[in-house]
Amino acid sequence: MQNLIKSAMDERRKKEDQAIDERRKKEDQAQNCIKKYHQYNSQQIGGVDVENLFHNVAADVINNIKHELYLEQIKKVKRFRRWSDASLRHLCDCIKPRVYAELTCIVREGDPIDEMLFVLHGKLWNSSSAASSMNNISPRDRRKEILKDGDFWGEELVNWVQDKSSSSSSSEKLISQSTIKALTKVEAFVLSNDDLKKLFDEKAKIIQSWFHTGMKRDPWKVLLITIMSDREQITPPGDQLTGPEIIV
Repeated sequence: MQNLIKSAMDERRKKEDQAIDERRKKEDQAQNCIKKYHQYNSQQIGGVDVENLFHNVAADVINNIKHELYLEQIKKVKRFRRWSDASLRHLCDCIKPRVYAELTCIVREGDPIDEMLFVLHGKLWNSSSAASSMNNISPRDRRKEILKDGDFWGEELVNWVQDKSSSSSSSEKLISQSTIKALTKVEAFVLSNDDLKKLFDEKAKIIQSWFHTGMKRDPWKVLLITIMSDREQITPPGDQLTGPEIIV
């Protein structure tokens, strides 16, 4: 009997040690990737190739790296500043890296906008026929037409996706009013139309479920929170939400 107990304890200890080793291995992977990114960034030697940054790295480690590298840049978007930390991290998980060669035309004026783009390294030219027809553009406005490290493009996609997620029509497309072209090699990350739509749809289901449950318990409280939500953009209380806790 004692041998069986000892054997079981040894096996359990072995599994715990293996789990600790695996966790340390993943932490080392994440630290190495982040260190590599910041090393390239600080040395200013053209940036790190984001497409190869996550090569042979576990999925959960990749998500942790994305949180470390992209979270602050996402918070620059005015609409995302009102999202909870849980929602922003969920958003980071959806990020996809992109590398564009010099002179690549990324989006043409009149094309559908399928992605929101964030620049990590490089320069993009943002031009439109309406802007080019104006002869009195100030130097300050011209500088805004160059997108560089830390800039983003396509913020209107967030509002558009939210509006469309509550409507029955899904065939319409948001049309770009400008052409986006790479002036240099550009390393970036994108949030797709589909990923944003999934987040808003999931958020809507959570809110509907919460109100449905709350109405059974206290309809007057639900009515009050609805009015206050419209005025102050608050979220329903409770930490039990499992989906993205998005404040929109």
